[in-house]
Amino acid sequence: TDTNIVTYTVPDRCVASFPSFGHGLTVAAEWDNVIWNIFINNKAVRTYQDFRQQRGTTVSPTPFPKPITLKGREVFRVTARTAGAAVSAYVRVPGYVIAAETVTQDGSYKDWNSR
Repeated sequence: TDTNIVTYTVPDRCVASFPSFGHGLTVAAEWDNVIWNIFINNKAVRTYQDFRQQRGTTVSPTPFPKPITLKGREVFRVTARTAGAAVSAYVRVPGYVIAAETVTQDGSYKDWNSR
């Protein structure tokens, strides 16, 4: 089963941007046995679904081709599962959360607050 490594819900009336991603395992020999996924609102992110290779480290996260940008109440989640021995997994996803200047009834935003 998938184990949640990181789960983050964007606060209401905010936008979040995650420009990069890094992850690691306590046992390097288990890289081929651990399957990683990144989800946004329980939908897998294209090219970050069921991958096994390392994409960045926690010290030096690898930039996404395009930063992941989320609106208020959207959920970012990283999971891992293993078919091999039990290992500890860790993730670093640097990001920014910025208050929205105007939020409409459907939850979309007009502009980022720059004051």
